[in-house]
Amino acid sequence: MSHPPLHRPLHRPLILGLFAVSTLLLSTALPAHAEPPTSALVSEDLIGEIRDFIDRDIVRLSILNQNQKYSALDPAAITALDEQWVAELKADEKPLVAATLSNPLSTYLTRIQAHSSGLYTEIFVMDKNGLNVGQSNLSSDFWQGDEGKFQKTYPVGPTAVFVDDAEFNDGTMTWNAQVNLAIADEGGSAAIGAVTVEVNLTELQRRMDARKDVKKAEVEPQAEAEAEAEAEPAPVAAAEPEPAPPAAAETATPQASTPTAEPTGE
Repeated sequence: MSHPPLHRPLHRPLILGLFAVSTLLLSTALPAHAEPPTSALVSEDLIGEIRDFIDRDIVRLSILNQNQKYSALDPAAITALDEQWVAELKADEKPLVAATLSNPLSTYLTRIQAHSSGLYTEIFVMDKNGLNVGQSNLSSDFWQGDEGKFQKTYPVGPTAVFVDDAEFNDGTMTWNAQVNLAIADEGGSAAIGAVTVEVNLTELQRRMDARKDVKKAEVEPQAEAEAEAEAEPAPVAAAEPEPAPPAAAETATPQASTPTAEPTGE
């Protein structure tokens, strides 16, 4: 007589069911934001920080030099430069790419990106034609003039700002948004170019949450101390001692005078 095996293999539906339950429990146990970060996280303070490192002589002079160099470019010449850039990405010789990535402005932007500790993932500056002047990373094209980052900044005016929608980067598993600003001349009266700064929204959200936690940790002990102070009964003031009654005046008892005996003349 044969006996059934003591351990029977689990059926596939049961395995999938157990996996689904464990995944659900794990996902509910891990803290997460209800919604992914959006470009609404880009505040005026952050835009001010970007303006601060863009409002420098090295940025303005680099743009003005290229504006002069390419002042007579027509659309066909711009397209030819862009095609040259794309072709050089696959070639051994890269004169245009190498000259752009090694210029002083690109070095400056690369340093700014590195010092941001992951907040800025890409920075590039454009001239009046929408051509790259300097960049922190290698880009897939040289001309940005047909994109919103340029069309919604430089032609609009020297103070124009355009924050693009957030996009998810599958490679880094982060949400990012491009912050685009027009770049003005030294007097601030006219736009001479534009800049795009890609912001890591996931990192920005983490930093904001960390600041909230620090602030909460600083406020809670003070609030607890104030609550404890309010809960303690107010001390009862000690009754002032009554003044001692004045000492009774001592009355002098008059002493009876002893009569003086008169001498007798015997």
